[in-house]
Amino acid sequence: MPSTLVRVLTPTALTAALVVAASFSTAPAPASEARSAPVANPDRITLNPTTDNATSQTVTWRTAAGVEAPKAELSPDTANPWGFRKSVVSADETQTQTTSAGYEQSFHSATFTGLTPGTTYLYRVSDGTTWSPWMPFTTSDPDAERTSLIAMGDIQTGISDQWTRVAAAAVQDRPDARAMITVGDHVNTWNNEDQWHQLFSAAGTVPQQMQWVPAVGNHEHRSTDSGELSPQFQAQFDLPDNGPDDFPHFAETVYYTDIDDVRVVTLNTYYRIPLDKADEQRWLDAQATWLDEVLTDNPREFTIINMHYPVYSSSPDRANPELRATLEPVFEEHGVDLVLQGHDHAYVSGQRDASDATHESGPVYVTSSSSIRQYPLDYSDWVENGAEIKTAFHSRSTYQLVDVEGDTLTYTAKDSTGLLVDQWTIKHTGNKNVVRHVGGLGLQ
Repeated sequence: MPSTLVRVLTPTALTAALVVAASFSTAPAPASEARSAPVANPDRITLNPTTDNATSQTVTWRTAAGVEAPKAELSPDTANPWGFRKSVVSADETQTQTTSAGYEQSFHSATFTGLTPGTTYLYRVSDGTTWSPWMPFTTSDPDAERTSLIAMGDIQTGISDQWTRVAAAAVQDRPDARAMITVGDHVNTWNNEDQWHQLFSAAGTVPQQMQWVPAVGNHEHRSTDSGELSPQFQAQFDLPDNGPDDFPHFAETVYYTDIDDVRVVTLNTYYRIPLDKADEQRWLDAQATWLDEVLTDNPREFTIINMHYPVYSSSPDRANPELRATLEPVFEEHGVDLVLQGHDHAYVSGQRDASDATHESGPVYVTSSSSIRQYPLDYSDWVENGAEIKTAFHSRSTYQLVDVEGDTLTYTAKDSTGLLVDQWTIKHTGNKNVVRHVGGLGLQ
């Protein structure tokens, strides 16, 4: 069942500003769904990106229905348990949601503001009575010496038994990562509460340690006819509202966030929601115009695009020529470094020869899947449109690592066993981007 959402933005005092969802009365869940029902302890605690992660941090969490006073607390990190200087924020927002499992649940969201860049804080959340443990986060620093990010292709199926391995391997590789970027299709069925519960159970403490930067895919929607977005996605993620407003669907699905010296721009490429070709093109044009503005005034050294449908498809019947024609020129004009994509459930990386005075070549395009679901490969859409593939394979679930140090971005892909399957370096030298494919599994 779809959710009923009510949001009233109210400024708060102190160090933190809060946007909270409280709930109405609860309904008992069927026994088969009991494992996904919320309990007294807050769960699905997730660090969300903001526009300015150097001075603010958003956190969302879930509780049982009927909560009257959810709270979040913030303190500077300290080893002295009696030395906490806590800022406490009470609920002043309401959102209620009834799930496909038949019970109601509450999601709450708090945004801490007035923070100091490059500083570690402790936070915890509650239903008003029961508190989570204290957990750390560190604000962004544009002058950070090193930044690590984790990226994931489609998750979708095999979440509990297979994706758990991929997530664990990624975090073991980069326990200090600042964020996890996901390209959409987090679950297979848009509003299936059990699948969403599997997702956050499999992720474990990852979203509590690093920001989750999600894109929406087709599986976050009921259907193309309705264009209705998953109520769980809307409630779980409180994302920057800094995108274009040409379509209501863009709200918190088209946004940008700055993490240290990296600008991550998330697009909503599900352009087949509109009912005619003209609106499909307007869907893409609106994002291209907004993207041009966001990248023209970009103070960050590196730029990553996060989106679901790929510019170049690895399946000939899944090509997106309208998307490529509209967005690729903007990527190339502004020297985008890396484009992370999904949907095709295989791994492909490559780029187009787009060299000019400032760019040795076009962005590095990566399509990947962290899911057990894998599709056969076909390179024709790449080759016929002037792009060169460096690595391509299927039947391996992968995760990606992005490491930025000084003027160099290193992109690495590994499978769930930790085997390196692909690697690129992007070096900014003066006004020129120098891109090198270091190695990988090649074409399989």
